[in-house]
Amino acid sequence: MKFIRYDAIKNWKSNNVEDIIDVTDEIPEKIQFAKPIDKGIDWLEFVEVDRYYDELVYSSEFQDLVTSLYLEVMKALEHCFVKRRKNLRKFMRRSTTYAFDNNYLFQALFKYLRTHIIYHYLPSYDTYSSYDTYLLEQAFEPSDLNVIGAVMEQFLIDLPPASPEFRQLFGLTEYGTEEVWWDMDGKYREENDMTQVQLNIMQSTTPRATKPWLGEDKDEIVSLYLYYWEIITSDKWEEGPTRSDKRNRFIYRIVKRPLNPSAENKYHRFMSSLLKIAENTIRKKHKMRQIKVEADEDNLSRRFRKAVFEAIMAHNASLIEVATKKQPKVIRLNPTKISDSQKDLSTVVNMISDFVGEDDFEEEQVEVEVSEVTEAKDQPVDGNQTYKEFVKRLVKETSLSVTEVTETCRENGTLLNAFIHAVNQFLYDAFEDQVVVVEGDAIVVDEFYIDELNELVENDFFELD
Repeated sequence: MKFIRYDAIKNWKSNNVEDIIDVTDEIPEKIQFAKPIDKGIDWLEFVEVDRYYDELVYSSEFQDLVTSLYLEVMKALEHCFVKRRKNLRKFMRRSTTYAFDNNYLFQALFKYLRTHIIYHYLPSYDTYSSYDTYLLEQAFEPSDLNVIGAVMEQFLIDLPPASPEFRQLFGLTEYGTEEVWWDMDGKYREENDMTQVQLNIMQSTTPRATKPWLGEDKDEIVSLYLYYWEIITSDKWEEGPTRSDKRNRFIYRIVKRPLNPSAENKYHRFMSSLLKIAENTIRKKHKMRQIKVEADEDNLSRRFRKAVFEAIMAHNASLIEVATKKQPKVIRLNPTKISDSQKDLSTVVNMISDFVGEDDFEEEQVEVEVSEVTEAKDQPVDGNQTYKEFVKRLVKETSLSVTEVTETCRENGTLLNAFIHAVNQFLYDAFEDQVVVVEGDAIVVDEFYIDELNELVENDFFELD
């Protein structure tokens, strides 16, 4: 190939063609430009990661979790759109949802994923009132929503237990679970492998704050209450557990996801009745002061089908029967000590018979044995009868004179303070507090416990026997 030498053309007087035309065969190399490396789309540029007004934005650990999940979801969506030969970025920016903000759908998806990570660690967090869920359902096809749900579900399953930072950030227990009214320390959930349905039920139940819920009986009440729900949600009720289709739908909604008790007060009354009956059953079982549940039982009998209600009440009756059934006392004797005692007794008998004569001793021995049996028959069966009579009289008369009671105590060889203390000890299992007090010259009942003590007397001290 020949090239014209433009510098030689300027010298037009030259007659040499070689001076004008370059006859070289060398071909200049083509300039090579490096291709830019395609790093993909930075999906984070379309969202504001720290636009939320809570403490979580200051936690780098939490922010990293949310951004990681967001990028995984966008990667999976992009793959689906490429297979359909569509551009995900253009689709999301041109969404008709809030057209004045091109990035609104990106932010809605980011917030949706963020909310579910919070809910993973804090189940009481309300994820279902979020408007972002509605926006995503309007924008994406069902297949795309399934992809988002599958990626998010797998991500949450793979999450590690709550770190110390997360436990402090979310206010979690030492087991990494949320502090809830029925299990503040998280021990019940740690020891019992609860299903998601059971967690939904407890989260949807209105709290109670009576004494048994603050003591050791709380776990037993929760277990009984959840057993009621096993009866209620059994598959054998073809027409549903209640007499109303609306209530049946309410129950099946709880099985799927937790509900807000305050927002469901129309159907929530029978849940409160169930919980009160469970509490009262445990009170009866442990002979504690009972609460009135007649109205609650009537409420359940009118709303549940007969078979369901009878199954619940039958289970309660079996629990109480087993607990209150008196077990025979077993006396265990030590053969070695009995043998030693018999040897010592034989020695004493021989010594006495040598001193008083064998015939006289046998007659005296018979008299002593008869006397002992007679005294045993005369002993009172109820050792607390004195306290019961005193409490009955105090309730009837509302107050007693200190002078009168002091005199009675002196005749029985005891002091007034010691006697009042003994009475309060007798009542402690029912009230766990001092009920009978001395005010000036009178002995009265603490006004806080007057009604409860009247009820106890009417039941003839049933829960203290």
